[in-house]
Amino acid sequence: MSSRFDVAVIGGGIMGSCLALELAARGVKVGLIDREHRPLNRTSIRNEGKVHLGLVYANDPTFETGEMMLQGALQFEPNMRRWIGDTFDQITVGDPFKYVVAHESILTPSQLEEHYERCSSRCRELLAENPEWSYVGTRPESLAKPLPESKWHNWYSTDRVQAVYETAELGVSTGEVANFLRAAIEAQPNIEFASNFRVRELQRTENGFAIQGEGIQGAPTTVHAEQVANTAWDGRLALDQSLGINLNESVGHRIKFRMIGKSTVPVDNVPSSTMVIGRFGDVVVWPDGRIYVSWYPVAMKGWSHDILPPEEWNDACRGIISGDLKRELTQQMFEATKKWHLTLPEMTDYDVGAGVIVAHGTKDVDKPDSGLHNRSSIGVTSYDGYHSVWNGKYTTSPMFAVETADAITQVSLAK
Repeated sequence: MSSRFDVAVIGGGIMGSCLALELAARGVKVGLIDREHRPLNRTSIRNEGKVHLGLVYANDPTFETGEMMLQGALQFEPNMRRWIGDTFDQITVGDPFKYVVAHESILTPSQLEEHYERCSSRCRELLAENPEWSYVGTRPESLAKPLPESKWHNWYSTDRVQAVYETAELGVSTGEVANFLRAAIEAQPNIEFASNFRVRELQRTENGFAIQGEGIQGAPTTVHAEQVANTAWDGRLALDQSLGINLNESVGHRIKFRMIGKSTVPVDNVPSSTMVIGRFGDVVVWPDGRIYVSWYPVAMKGWSHDILPPEEWNDACRGIISGDLKRELTQQMFEATKKWHLTLPEMTDYDVGAGVIVAHGTKDVDKPDSGLHNRSSIGVTSYDGYHSVWNGKYTTSPMFAVETADAITQVSLAK
């Protein structure tokens, strides 16, 4: 591993990987540092891959979250093509999501419809203002429309569901995105990936920054960089504090599990679905018969408000799950989801893993005043060559990668 870089990017998830590729394309020598053996090995591959159009954030009355997600979603594909080119066309895309309104939803169908129309209107404006933008290869006019009960009563239980909306929202295969980004990183001569490096502390030096931690087999390791981008997903605030930076963020860490199985029957009549708004879950159906399921009351296994999440979460976030827990989770998530999603088929070849959710809020999502309904306080904050980046969601990562690269370039030009 080199001892000095133009820019050290700490965190090799989707945010850090996209940023490293954007900087490298601009001629910057980048050290991409991660505690894992490869980039995109944790949360970035263990979520549902939804490219959010802002629809699920209807309980943010300011619409700031809806606006942020829309802007990220409409730049997701164009920016991805900057780094992986036309291989983006090979990424599997799921069927458009149905939004399923539970009887106990904290918002009514009429309140949701008002928000959905606002999202649709704003989407049309953004596409008109930015002709180079698109939504995963589409330019939707409307983002959600109600379905009559006669269209959905065979899909969903009327005992649990009061309304259903057909949306334009899509999910991408996070594993395939990760594979293409990894290949691009490996092929980029301006990127050196520093694997198995657990960063513990940052220090300012006369010529930039010293990044200190443990490398392979726990050996003390220090590298230097003129600038640092801290994109560490669940370790960002601790590194900020090591530089004396306190952003006064009250952040909670939750560990949420998901399972992916292979359907034993054709999935033509199995809709991708998100239940709203509360402690519910998602079903994502892929054309090859893979199905992602996460049911929040079962899947959420821990909550911490410490500056770092518990160390004991690490194995699950790497996909290391005991056989007993795997069997328990698959059975519980399947049975709970089947109660409302009537066409969910039997599955085999289960893969179970977890990811850490990082968000504001001390109350859970079933509370109307929970801070988890607002995800707009995200982005890049810069301090004389140090850039703390909270991407917030998978959707917004490519957009913030370009914004952060712009901020880094501006510092370089000013020197």
